[in-house]
This record gives sequence, C-alpha cells and structure tokens, in this order.
Amino acid sequence: MSRRSFMKWMGAGAALMGLALPACRRVEKYLVPYNEGPEWSVPGVETAYATCLSLGGSARPVLAACYEGRPVKLLPSLQYPEGPGLPAAVQASILDLYDPGRSRHILFNGKQASEDEFRGAFSSWSRNLRDGGRIGILLPPSDSPLLHSMLEEIRRKNPHVRTYAYSPVPAPGDAMQAVLPDGIRFRIRFARARRILALDCDFLHENPYGNTREFIAARSPEGLNYKEDNRNRTRLYAAEGRVSLTGAHADHRLPISPARLGVFLEELDFYIRQKKSSNPVAGKTRISALPLTNRDQEWLKHCAEDLCSHPGESVVLLGESRPELALRVWQINELLGAIGPCIQLLDAPAAPAPGTLDDFLRDVKRKNVDIALLLDAGNPVLDAREGTALAAALSRMESIHLGLYEDETSQACRWHLPAAHPLESWGIERDCRGRFCYRQPVILPLYGGISTEEILSGLLSTKGHLITADNSPSHLSPVYHRARKCFERAVNPEDKTAAWTQALQRGYSEETAYASLPPQEEARQAKALAAASLPDASDYGKFLQEKDMLELQFLPDYCIGDGRWKRNAWMQECPDPVTGASWAASAQVSPSTFRKLGGKDSSPARCVLHSPQGRTEALLCPIPGVADGLIVFPLGYGGLNPSADGQEHSDGYALRNRTAYYLPPIAAKPENGNTISEETPILSGYGISLSQISLSPLPERTEAVQSPVVQPTPFAQISAGSLSPPFTSPGADTVYQWKMAIDTSRCIGCNACMVACRAENNIPVVGRDQMAKGRALDWIRIDRYFTDTGAMTAIPVACQQCGKAPCESVCPVNATVHTTEGLNAMVYARCWGTRYCATNCPYKARRFNFFDYAKASDEATHLQRNPNVTVRSRGVMEKCTYCVQMVERAKIRHKSRLMKEHPGEPSTSIRITDKDLLLPDGAAQTACQLACPMGAITFGNMLDPSSTVFQAKSLPRHMNLLPSLGTESGTGYLVPARNPNPRME
Repeated sequence: MSRRSFMKWMGAGAALMGLALPACRRVEKYLVPYNEGPEWSVPGVETAYATCLSLGGSARPVLAACYEGRPVKLLPSLQYPEGPGLPAAVQASILDLYDPGRSRHILFNGKQASEDEFRGAFSSWSRNLRDGGRIGILLPPSDSPLLHSMLEEIRRKNPHVRTYAYSPVPAPGDAMQAVLPDGIRFRIRFARARRILALDCDFLHENPYGNTREFIAARSPEGLNYKEDNRNRTRLYAAEGRVSLTGAHADHRLPISPARLGVFLEELDFYIRQKKSSNPVAGKTRISALPLTNRDQEWLKHCAEDLCSHPGESVVLLGESRPELALRVWQINELLGAIGPCIQLLDAPAAPAPGTLDDFLRDVKRKNVDIALLLDAGNPVLDAREGTALAAALSRMESIHLGLYEDETSQACRWHLPAAHPLESWGIERDCRGRFCYRQPVILPLYGGISTEEILSGLLSTKGHLITADNSPSHLSPVYHRARKCFERAVNPEDKTAAWTQALQRGYSEETAYASLPPQEEARQAKALAAASLPDASDYGKFLQEKDMLELQFLPDYCIGDGRWKRNAWMQECPDPVTGASWAASAQVSPSTFRKLGGKDSSPARCVLHSPQGRTEALLCPIPGVADGLIVFPLGYGGLNPSADGQEHSDGYALRNRTAYYLPPIAAKPENGNTISEETPILSGYGISLSQISLSPLPERTEAVQSPVVQPTPFAQISAGSLSPPFTSPGADTVYQWKMAIDTSRCIGCNACMVACRAENNIPVVGRDQMAKGRALDWIRIDRYFTDTGAMTAIPVACQQCGKAPCESVCPVNATVHTTEGLNAMVYARCWGTRYCATNCPYKARRFNFFDYAKASDEATHLQRNPNVTVRSRGVMEKCTYCVQMVERAKIRHKSRLMKEHPGEPSTSIRITDKDLLLPDGAAQTACQLACPMGAITFGNMLDPSSTVFQAKSLPRHMNLLPSLGTESGTGYLVPARNPNPRME
C-alpha cells in the first residue's frame, strides 16, 4: 500500500470514529426554515440592489449583493461611466454595518434614555424650531440635493437656524476648486491630456478629477483591452515630498518638500512664460530662502519644455497641502491652453455657503445658538484644533450628537443618537460629475439607527415626532417620499413612477449631471483667473531653515482615511500601500533623514515625537524617494478605539493641533473667486526640531510591517512570440482553461483586490498579534519594489494556479488537485494541515489556519459571510481559487439565459451547440478583477483567441514569476510600460 493510500484510509477511519481532528471539527448549528421568506430571495442566489456611498466628498454608485435578505458584499456598478472597480474603503464599509461595537442606544448624559424621555426632548427641539429658536446644525461637507432642500425648508421656517460644515481634512480637489467662483466646478478630460504634472496630487488614489477609464486608455500602450496600438500615450510627471500612489507610478518623479513647492511653481511659471513669449526675458524670478537645487532646476526645465510642446494637451494638478498655490496653478493651466480642451468647467447650482467650525464655536460662545445638532459630522472634539474649547461649550448647552459610534464628541454632548449606516437609510448624493446617486436601504436598521435626513424630517414635521424605518407602520422611512420628490423636481419625467423605479434600479440619473459651460464663458473665466493677483509664497517655510527644523506633513492614512475607518478590521489589516505597516500608524521619511535621526538600517523604528502637551508615537519607515528633511505623518489614529489596542498614542491630530511651529496659508483672493482663509484645513506648514524626536528599535514580533524592497522587480521576460500553449493535464477540458494576467503598469497597490477577496471568500480577521507573527490569511498580497527615486512597482501575488504545481505532488491526502479547467483547487474536507504544500510553494501564496479565526470573529462577521464559500476552521490550508464559485455561477446564469430564449419548450427539445454554451468573454470575473479601480486584472478563458486575457498574455511584455522553475503559472504579469522623456533618461 502506498503512503498516500494509507493516509487516505486513515482519514476515512478517523472520520467514521468521530475523532476530534482539528481540520474535521465543525461548529454545530441548527437551521430553521423561514416562516415567511424575504421577497425575491432564493437560497444561495444573490439579489443585487443599487445604492451609493460617499467617499472623498462625492458619491459612488454600488451594487449591494444580498443573500436571504443580508447584504454580504458591495460590487461596482458596471453601467457607471466614471470608471471600473470600487475602492477598498467603500467595499470594507459592509463590515461596519455588522460591527457589534456600533452605538445601539440613545444616551442622555452618558446613560441610556427611555423612549418617553427622548420623545419629549425631540418634541421640544421641533417646537423650538417652529417658534424661531436659535439652532445650529453642524454637518459634514455635502453636495446632497436632498439635504440642501431640507435645510432650505428649515431656513424658510426659521431664519435663525444656522448651518455649518466641518471636515478634519480637505476633500480631494478642494484646493483647486476653492479658487473658482461659486456655481462652477471643474473636471479633467484625461482622454485629451497627453502630459500631466501632479504637484503633491494623489489623483489615482481618490479621483474626483476625471474618468479613470479614460486615463487608463490613454496611458496603456495597447489601449484599454490590449487590442490597440496607442502611439500617443499620456506621460505623467509628479513633484511631491511624500511617496504617493500616483507619484510612485509616474514616468518621472521629483522629490520636493511642500515648503519648496511654491518656489517650484514660481520657477515653472517663469519658464513657461519665457517659452510662450517672444521676448527672451519675460520676467524675473524671486529669490527664496529655500531655492531649488541644480538637479531640481534641470528636472523642471525638461518637464516645462514637454508641457509647452503639447499646447492644449497639458494639464497641471495641485493637491491639498498648499491650497494658496491653486491660483498660480490655474494661471499656468491657462498659459498651457488647458482650460477648455483638458479642463472642463461645469455649471453647478450654487448652494448657500455654510459656516465653519470656528463660526460654530464662536456662535456657541456668544449664545447665538441654544441647541446644537452635530449630525454625523465626524469627531471634532478629537481632531479639530479647537476640540477642547468645543467640548467645554457643548457640555454647557443642549447638544445632540448623531454618530455611528460613541466617541469623544458624543461624550461631550448631552444627547447621543445612534446613526444609521448608509446601507440602512434613504438619501440622494451627487457624484463628482453632478449626477444624482440614490442611496436606498438594503436592510432595516440593525441597531435602531437614525439617519441625518430622518432627524431633519422629524424637526420639520408639525407634530414633532421622529419617524424612522423602525417605528413606521410600513417600515418605510418618510425620507423616501422626500427623496422621490427631489428626484421628480430635478428630472421632471412624464411617467414619474416608471422613471423613479428605473432610477433606483440603475442607482444614478445621467440627466442631472452638471452641464458644461459655453466656450465663451470658459474663456472669460480663464481670463479672470489669469488677471487675478498672486500672493507671494516664496518665503513659505523660511522658519524651517533658520531653526534647523524638520518639516511635518499631515496626510490621511491610506488604510483608515481621516479616522472614519479606524474601527474597521478589514482596513486595519490591509498593509499600507507604501510603508507596508498594518494595525499601526506609519510615517514616511527619507533614508538619509532616517539615519540623521539615529536609524541604523532600512528597518522601521519606533518614533516618539515630543511636544509641550504630550507625546505621539508612530512607526518611522525609511522610504526611497521621500524628500529630505520631511516627515509624512498619518492622520486618523488615536482616540477611543476598542478594536485596536496600542493606537491611542498615535494621534496625528493631537500632534498637528499642538505643534509649536504652524504657518497658516497665505490668503489668495481672485477677483471673482473664494478666499482661502486661515480656517481652511491644511496639511502642511508645520515643523519640529530634531531634539523633539527619539527613535528606538522595534521589539521582535510586535508590529506587522513589511519592509519595502529596494531592488528590480523579480521578472524574467519571455521574448516576443515565444508564448507557449498553456499546460493541459491529462483529461483537461477542451472548452475552458482559466488564466489571469495582471498589468503592473496599472496596479497602484491600493488594496481594493485584497478587500474584495476578503468579502467574497469569507477570509477572517486574525488581529494585530497574529499579523506580527506572519500569520495573515489574505489570499492575495501586494509586494512592493522601489527604486532609489521612489518609483514603485506593485505586484499582487496570489496562488499562481500552476499547471505543474509543486504543492500537488507533496500533499499526502490529495487535498490540493488540478481540475480539468486548469485550476489548482482545494478540497478542505481532506486537508489535514500538514503544511507540506506551503513549504513547497515557491510563491508562498498558501495560508494556514493556526486558530479558529472564523469562530473568534463570528459575532462580527457571521451575517456578512458568503453562503457560497466554505467557512474554514482550524488546521486547514487555504489559498486563492480564481473565485471558482463565481465562475460556476456565471455558467449557471448563461445556461438560464439560453433557456429563457426558448420559452415554453421542453428542455429535451431545445438544440444547443457547444458554441452556444461557451461563456462570452467577461461573463466570468473574479472578485479582485471586479474591484480593481485601475482595471489591472484580466481573467478569462485562454482557449478563446478573442478573449482579453489571451490578448494580454500574447504581448511581448508578458512575464511569469520564477519561470525557471517550470511550474507553468496560470497567472502572468505585464511589466510596467513607462513612457519616459528621452531627455530625462
């Protein structure tokens, strides 16, 4: 008897005897049939509902996939014209819906209030509104037409009501938008832009600027679907201090700190004016305390020449770190002829400008506000510069806080109300193009949540009662009727019922998009911007050089944002795309500055930054390409967070608010635009002395950090035309052979694929300690390879689906097998967890369940789990399977459509050929492919010569990882296809 046969018989005997083997143990559960099943629900079959979520100040239409009435995952809307994929944070918000740590009760002075107490209090607030009382409403910045209409109705009833907006950080695009007059928005036409200069602007991460799909098509040498010959490709330049996801994938990148960005822009403006003028001396540059180096000047010269050589096809974009420079950026764009061809100006309805947090605090102190409503406005007590004064003021008045969690702001207010999740409430938001996006609930509030719109609707009601979906007799929130009226006023359809139904099914309305300004008006606005006076920002940061201080730049964390996702375990467990840290605040610094601070090697160190009021901790990670003398500190950590121990001392907001050196932005006042005031949230203009920073080595296995690799990418190129046919095992299917190609030119390492894989395949959270021990369970990881200049190649690595898999030959129980369709499958019921396969895998893409993580996270995730994927237990090996359940579901749907083409005919009489049964290209997609915002992942049938994956794998730049091993990988990679400037190589 062979060893494999012996182990097979032993496994069968153990199962019969009921031995408590780790891999065979399952949680015992009892299934109870429905008394009355959910509408349209078929067990095991998903029902998708269109809704939307807000990200970065604009809405994103999504599809909520529900099983038996439970939303399980969020999918991108394939009809949405603004680009493919779905950002990681939007997908991970499904976990917040089921978070057991959400607020569940109405609190008064920190104690649970009775229904009668709250009903009486709400009636008094509504009566105060009707009687002309002084009410202040603090909200997050929003373009919601429904919210604006409700606030307008409130102001008509009571002119004394004041509204305020607050966000701890500016939204992407705010700096350039602030210069434009009210009622005018801008969009970038990436399809026409052939030269792009990004000045500390990470537009690939959160992109409200333009259509991502257009950028991909213009950037790729083979076009969007690898079937074209794109000879006039977009070239991307980036000048920035930190290493951003956009700058790391630029064709040319210049490390320059925010303090020198103003000087860089002046020099660029001067050089472009010289090139555009017939007079060789068109102006004179100013002398700055922080001049550019010769290397910077040379880089700037070649970049400016390239921009000028493409008039009407070049555009300059500015981030939010230096908002006072936005006017100069607009003037440079006007010189380049970008306004009109590349920058589209849109006619947007002007809304009343809300007050700021400073206005809110001033009105509260002056008794101009008697009742303060903080409606889902973040956590200003923690992250605002005036947080301490705000907490003291709120505690002395009638203050109401609405939030998803109990936090520092809720503790300062007298009343706290649990907020509804966006998937539990009705609403209308605008996307970056102005389209109405409809937010509809896909589940009733799990914890009695209340939405902002429901509170405003209750205040407006004559009876002063708060009606929600929970206490409504029909379980229909009154906001539904207001949302429908808002839609009908904007669209004015003939058949209102049919149009409303269609809008909800699609998730957005194209008719409500902002209209373009006429060419004459665009030209007039361009001339007005060109004639506006510029502030002198050449001495910005002079104090840094005089005091020998390091510059501090505060930016939202790539994983938890400005702090809104710090309780989300999926986002916490995603490694930072640049530093590679999980479950920890990680700061970027250049290797030379790291050594200057006392760092010994390239490994991260624990950094403590001291200030007179306290200390702040972070992981200091040396990253190639960061500007010297700059520390990039993440915002979002700190404060109350029961889900993550050890992060309370990593409060970037506290460090920003109490930093001794602070330089407010210089006011820029265009003739017909807005004013960038000192109240504008800024991210740069801070400094810290060397004596305030201390480093200490990291104890072993205390932080989950993947150090960046500074070396060429591990590809071995296959020469053009040498693509071998895919390996086929004996008995292989002659119709389907599933393969994948990943374009590293498009992948920016944003973690969207990792979160999508978690949601689809029931991957549990392991926690900070287990991550530090290298026990992550993600089926896909992203390896990062840097050059000395900060250029990064992100390589997603999962199971390579090898045709000649080394793991299969060493499995003693035949748990990992090769299917006839070319997949390396896992049979979990057979697996004994010997880990031989993981040891023999050269790609290290297999994961082992050291503990029963699924059982440990049952309370938080059991409602979210996908019923079509097995929940693995302790002692089981697991890995990527190309989402085989999605492939099989696509086959079933395709056959169902074929049956519908023959209504009324018996199945025996239907004649269907093999060609009819063949899935069309794109019908079967993996979770990571669907989620990728840059369209970097291609999956399909390699036996179909017309498929996109066949076209991608036939390209000369297609490569495999470790091809010398002869594993015949099913996953291949397209090497980065840069478009460098020949003069800068």
